[in-house]
Amino acid sequence: MLKKVYLITKRISQIALYFVEMLGISYLLTIIANKCYPPANAIDFIERITIFYALYQMIILGILQQLNDIKKDEYLAILTMYKYIDLYNTDKNEHLKIMLDNLAKKQLDNSMMNDNVIRQDYLKIKETIESGGEFNPTLVKTKIINYEHCYEEASLNWKYSILLRIFK
Repeated sequence: MLKKVYLITKRISQIALYFVEMLGISYLLTIIANKCYPPANAIDFIERITIFYALYQMIILGILQQLNDIKKDEYLAILTMYKYIDLYNTDKNEHLKIMLDNLAKKQLDNSMMNDNVIRQDYLKIKETIESGGEFNPTLVKTKIINYEHCYEEASLNWKYSILLRIFK
């Protein structure tokens, strides 16, 4: 069991890392801007930090939101596929088998933004369908649990920080 001090320290370090990123980038950009156009007073300096903070937040939020949504989309698609496979395992419906094959082919198309790990899963599914093999029910349920976790993890707010993505 972890000591409470360790857990508190870990939380504080995560929050500190977030503030270092947000305020550090804002401060750095403000210093660079001040070299070109010096501030008239302290209020002008604070306004610049606030403006750069807002700009950084908008840019990072926009970029990371898209990256998170891409991951959520691919996890949701593969999760749905495994739920269909679980359903197929219970009644061996031929229509469902054709649908699974079509979905796998669609997801393997180069226009789909699936990473290579996800593509490997779709390839295995497609090969199993084409060879007439059986899907291991335990493996299917394990994949469902795994991809549900991945989908939820892609929604976490700490994913909107570059430093937390790197160090967590």
